[in-house]
Amino acid sequence: RRSSDLSLDELALEMSSRVDYQMRLAALRTRTREHRESSSLNTAILRTMTVLRKTGRGEVLHWKVELGEEIEVDIHRQDLLELVGVILENASKWAQSTVAVNSSKSADHAVLTITDDGPGIAPEHLEKLGSRGLRHDENIPGSGLGLAIATEILELNGGSISYASAASGGLMVQIRLPLAVS
Repeated sequence: RRSSDLSLDELALEMSSRVDYQMRLAALRTRTREHRESSSLNTAILRTMTVLRKTGRGEVLHWKVELGEEIEVDIHRQDLLELVGVILENASKWAQSTVAVNSSKSADHAVLTITDDGPGIAPEHLEKLGSRGLRHDENIPGSGLGLAIATEILELNGGSISYASAASGGLMVQIRLPLAVS
């Protein structure tokens, strides 16, 4: 193939990714905060891990899971599955051998912490994670939209996300979601 053909294919793929991202954001934005949701955080974690463990990368990783009591969070089930999927998939992509997942409950929030033992990210780049189109390593497949989508899902649902260096050397992602109103 000529290099110009390859560039057009790459451009078309990038444009398709951007359109998909904008369509997803449009769907998220139509939901109002007035409509309360109740979704199981632990169920979303376990379902996502079951899928990821069946992938080539997921089969070779050690998954350390410590889930607290059953936690119902105020977020649409599909949004929660997408959020957990993006974060766990990102961790499995970068991990050398282990992904650790922990859920707990604070006074009014659920806390989900995911760490990997991958190469980690320089401290000066941590604050840029979750920005649309930012990619940590251009040699690893991906669009750079996953963490941006996770950030948008959290913003629209009253949650938050933070990034730090993990004790294992990789990345630690901490997500806070409001608890469902009973």
